[in-house]
Amino acid sequence: QAVTLNPQSADAHALRGACCLALGAQDGEPMLFEDALRELVLAANSGERPDAWIGASRAARLLYYDGFNRTRIQEAILLAREGVRAVEAGTLDPERLVVLPSQVLAEACFDLYKAAREAEEAETAGQAAAETRTALETCIGARPEDPWAWLQLASLLEWQGQPTEGRDVLRNALSL
Repeated sequence: QAVTLNPQSADAHALRGACCLALGAQDGEPMLFEDALRELVLAANSGERPDAWIGASRAARLLYYDGFNRTRIQEAILLAREGVRAVEAGTLDPERLVVLPSQVLAEACFDLYKAAREAEEAETAGQAAAETRTALETCIGARPEDPWAWLQLASLLEWQGQPTEGRDVLRNALSL
């Protein structure tokens, strides 16, 4: 109803998108993720809601899991990169966010890495692994107390056949 009352409002589109994303996550309905993606991209493209890039990326990533269409995960990566750029440009304050854009980027890139590896696409897998690692290291730099990025980095290293390096990452995390 908020979008109907004010169709130009980035806040209304962001609110509707966030609601669709939350409802979709509850019941797994892909149409809600489609709605969330559309609304959040509208909000983000307005320039008024750079935080909407995060939700848009998450919606695209959840759509990837509905059929494993690689274009969805690639879309999720592109949207997450916009969120990272917003942080780098200073238009999005990471201190005000629950989830960092770099975390959303790492999640999407890790999914692409696994899909490319399964498809035996070594070049794509290598690029996705490198971007995943960079995004995870950004998360660790921003929030070293959060175990999520440390665990994901160790997991990535294990996937890459480097379990000793993964163990060392976890040891470093514990030393903090």
